[in-house]
Amino acid sequence: MASALPKITLYTSDTSVYGHRVSILLLHLRVPYEKVLIPLDRPRERWYLEINPRGLVPALQVEDPTSGQKHAVVESSLICEFLLDLAPGWGDEYAARAQDVLPRGHSLAVATQRYQRRLFVGVHFEGIRSASRPLLGQATEEAQQAFLAAARGLESVCPPPGRYFGDSDTVTFVEVLTGPFFVRLEAHLRWELVRDARAIHDRLRAEAPRFYAWLKFISADPKIRADAWNEEVQHRYLAERIAKAQVAAQEERSVP
Repeated sequence: MASALPKITLYTSDTSVYGHRVSILLLHLRVPYEKVLIPLDRPRERWYLEINPRGLVPALQVEDPTSGQKHAVVESSLICEFLLDLAPGWGDEYAARAQDVLPRGHSLAVATQRYQRRLFVGVHFEGIRSASRPLLGQATEEAQQAFLAAARGLESVCPPPGRYFGDSDTVTFVEVLTGPFFVRLEAHLRWELVRDARAIHDRLRAEAPRFYAWLKFISADPKIRADAWNEEVQHRYLAERIAKAQVAAQEERSVP
C-alpha cells in the first residue's frame, strides 16, 4: 500500500548548479514541494544552519506525514538518491518515474544500466568538467585542446540526437546529475563569455558532433532547465564569475 506523500522543502539558490540537480529530479517525479531560496551573498541565518550546519545549498527537508518528524538531507547527489529510494513507497506512478531515472532490480540488464549511468557520472563527466574549468580563465590554446579532447572522448557514449543517455526516451540519472553543468557550459559558449567562444563552439561541433548534439538538446530541454534556469539571472551571475576568474588568472600569471 502506498504511503502518504511527505512534505518536501528544497532549500537552494537561484544560481546553484547543485540545487538545479534536485529541481530536475523533483520535476521528473512530479512530487509537490516547496522551494525556499537562500541568499548566498550574506551570512546564513541561524535557522538554516540548524538544517545544514555547513550553510551550503542545496538541502532537502522531508517531514513525515504521520509523525511530523523532519529529516534533513544535504549534498545534491545524495539528495537525489534519497528521493529515488523514497519514491517507490509513494505509489506505482512514482515508482515508475524513479525506475526511469535509475532502474532497480537484480537482473544483468538492470545492473548494467545502473553501472553505465554511474560510470558516466563518476568518470566520463568528471573528465569533461575538469577540462572545461580552465576555459573560465583565459581559454588558452592548450586549455581548448584539452577540452576538445575530453569532448571527443565522450562521442562513443553519447545518445543519438534527441534522446537521453542510453538511448532512453526520458530523463535518466545521467541528465539529473550532469544536465545543470551542461546547460551552463552551453550558455558560456552561446553568450560568448569565454575567450574564443565562437571558435571553441565551431570546433566542438566539427570534432565532437555527437556530444555537441546532446549538449544542445539537453540545454534547450524544459525538463532539464526545470524551474532552476532563468536566462537573465544566470547570464548576470555567470558573467560576473567569468570576469573574476579571468582577473584571478591574469594575477596568477603576473606573479614573478
